[in-house]
Amino acid sequence: MQNFTLQEFDDIPTGLLSADAGDLVSLLGGPSLINIAGAPGRPPLFVSSMLHGDEITGLLAMQQLLSYFSGRELPRPIYWFIGNVAAAASGQRRLAEQTDYNRIWAADCDVPEAAIARAVLQRLEEVPPFAAVDIHNNSGRNPAFACVNRLTPEFVGLAGLFSDTIIHFTRPKGVCSLACAEIAPSVTLECGQPCEPEPLRRTVEYLKQLLVLDELPTAKQLNSRPKVLETVATIRVKPGVSFDFAGEGGSELSFRADLESLNFTESAAGTKWADSSSLEPAVQVEGIDGRDVTAHYFEQRGRQLVQNRDEIPAMLSSSPQAVRQDCLGYFMEALSL
Repeated sequence: MQNFTLQEFDDIPTGLLSADAGDLVSLLGGPSLINIAGAPGRPPLFVSSMLHGDEITGLLAMQQLLSYFSGRELPRPIYWFIGNVAAAASGQRRLAEQTDYNRIWAADCDVPEAAIARAVLQRLEEVPPFAAVDIHNNSGRNPAFACVNRLTPEFVGLAGLFSDTIIHFTRPKGVCSLACAEIAPSVTLECGQPCEPEPLRRTVEYLKQLLVLDELPTAKQLNSRPKVLETVATIRVKPGVSFDFAGEGGSELSFRADLESLNFTESAAGTKWADSSSLEPAVQVEGIDGRDVTAHYFEQRGRQLVQNRDEIPAMLSSSPQAVRQDCLGYFMEALSL
């Protein structure tokens, strides 16, 4: 039985800082918001973690951060949200009967899990945070990068403190950072694959920095000029199409073994993505306005699915579960700030 009630704690629950992700559901009882006291008079930092149950860098980073300050007052309070603990117990992104916890934050979302998001946002509106940080991992091989929903100086500055690569996106509408952007500067951190040590280290140092800053830097105040990419399209495998990676056999669509090597590269027209038994592309590409723009990006040449224009793919994943539950990846275009 899922718990759709937000659990709230006024201090760090005993055992949380040493708990494994799989222990969280029994330790916390459900999705939880933890109010951790810090220096008075300073707006809190909001940190969201584990909206996807198999993305554990947010948990590990907060455990390390709070252990570092053990016995000392935090430079500012922290509101720490821990999301899909039921999926974490199974090591999955989400359970089959669940809605994606990073799709439940839109005001008009009417699934049961949305009650949890509404309760969190209500608390944040009561004490607007200094900044909101949503920590994720990628299922595919990608560098660590930051995402924002607005290109104002403080949003870009918040993201640029973490990475020189920044992605701007406005869809899907139900993501946490988009809802938080109505309350405070917000960012999504994509921290490579779970348990990669360098992105974890960077995340901990980034959170330490946000705890002590009096104001966010603007884009012009960053040490280096970030590269900003805009999400222009989402790539999905068509429903009902069987697929594999590296010719595992018997599938309608067999993606190239090194598909993830295309991430954040300038991929040229004519690049092969997969072998296919279909006469038409077995993938579907959706533009930011929701229109089907598959023909704009792909064509079927004999038995090969090929890219038909120069583009920048990103966040491509060879995880079948991630592809089915979310998407294959995205196309990006470079922006000039």
